[in-house]
Amino acid sequence: MISLSPLLIVCLSVKASTLPLSAHKREDINLDSAPTGNWKWRETDTVFSFGDSYTYESFNVTTEESGGTASNGPNWVQYLTETYNVSNPIHRWNVAYAGAVIDNDVITPYTPSVKSIKDQVEEFETYAASGSYWDAEKSLCSVWIGINDIGFNYAWKNVSIPEFYRSEIENLHSLLTRVSNLDACRAFLFITVPPLGSVPLYLSQGAEVSSSIDYATEVWNAALKEMASRFEDELNETWVGVFDSGRVFNTIIENGEALGYTNVTGYNPVYPIQYGVKQDGNNSQIEPFLPTSSYLWQDSLHPTWPIHNILAHSIATFLGAVHVV
Repeated sequence: MISLSPLLIVCLSVKASTLPLSAHKREDINLDSAPTGNWKWRETDTVFSFGDSYTYESFNVTTEESGGTASNGPNWVQYLTETYNVSNPIHRWNVAYAGAVIDNDVITPYTPSVKSIKDQVEEFETYAASGSYWDAEKSLCSVWIGINDIGFNYAWKNVSIPEFYRSEIENLHSLLTRVSNLDACRAFLFITVPPLGSVPLYLSQGAEVSSSIDYATEVWNAALKEMASRFEDELNETWVGVFDSGRVFNTIIENGEALGYTNVTGYNPVYPIQYGVKQDGNNSQIEPFLPTSSYLWQDSLHPTWPIHNILAHSIATFLGAVHVV
């Protein structure tokens, strides 16, 4: 008899749309921090998101309308707030920007127009000062950052990667303290960087590069978890959680065939990302190639929209377990 892990069951449930969230027991959920405060996912009506292209949705902060993503369909935060939300509707305010790093003054982005986490926080401070109202008790702040920070410097030889990443994460800590000082939310969700050594961009460069960036990713995630623990200790009545995205990606990669992903190591260039063009996530196919939903990767760095769906489902289960006895 084949035994399926709880996370694989989550993945299969999204692919087949057969298993409800309630089917997952609390002991299946790996919470990285004990519940603090009274925040509950089921009562959440506002989500603020900071991050890079994995979270980016061409969000217009003036009109609060969304555009394209890096998945050619909905991304994880859209699925989380529109498909796996409990409170309906959830107001989403997303300043994530494609290519973002924590601070452009520390790491030069691929183009000067990229809005770093520092820029995003400043934008949020302006929004908060505008007189906009939301209930902090029913609000969640999500942060998914590090993919570009690591990608730009994992091969550096003239610095200590652990020390540099601790400095980077401490900068992130300072920026998010500014957010918490605005009494923005009673919950912070951090998402770890996925296993970059399995991403086509780095996997295609050979075992040495793959191993090197995997090491850098582990160092980054360890520093992130340590900071998140301190951050929660510093805050009053606020829950801080760390969701391990690597568990999701590794489960899909290791069980790709069973989940219906025929290629988990490469991507198909006939399905390019259409930045700025809003896509509904409907499956499509250009013969003689397989449908877009058969691929894990949309391009050399970004996952397809079905993967974002799985991520959102797993994150919703993670969040739903907070304060559930």
